[in-house]
Amino acid sequence: VLRWARGPRLSRVYNVQIFRVRPDGSLRKVFSGFPARRSLRVPPRRLAFGACYVWRVWPFLAGRRFATRPVGVSHFCVAPRGARAR
Repeated sequence: VLRWARGPRLSRVYNVQIFRVRPDGSLRKVFSGFPARRSLRVPPRRLAFGACYVWRVWPFLAGRRFATRPVGVSHFCVAPRGARAR
């Protein structure tokens, strides 16, 4: 589940984009969603074990246009298969 801060007052929906970081440092988009809430559960099997990802969230303002800056940009890595949580 990804969560982010509230966007500008006129935010009605958000565009969440998730990119996989390749070994050469380039990015490949693996998922894009448009939730109205400030959280998104990534569908099963969209993320690979042991891979790292970058994600960003763009608010869509009152059904007219996207904001000029994203509300959030972050990164995370998925634990390898069989890794134990501490």
